[in-house]
Amino acid sequence: MTTTTVKLSKEQIYDDVAKIVSIRLGIDKRKILPTSRISEDLGGDSFAAIEIEVIIEQKFGVSFEDEEWVEIKTFGRLISAIYGKKNKN
Repeated sequence: MTTTTVKLSKEQIYDDVAKIVSIRLGIDKRKILPTSRISEDLGGDSFAAIEIEVIIEQKFGVSFEDEEWVEIKTFGRLISAIYGKKNKN
């Protein structure tokens, strides 16, 4: 049995991650911008960031090293990182 990898567009990833973040932080999805920072702009604490990371890793089948996650400062950068991991090869 072979596994087919479905390539996702940045728009699909953006929409899915915005939904995850909005539900977890209890905010309107429309307030999430590519320049938004989870803690400073959206009100998430470090615990929320860890929960969001775990949900994203499970949903998209990707993983982030701790150092890598810390370097992701904005929502747009997060989308690019997921897109890069999902669509490599």
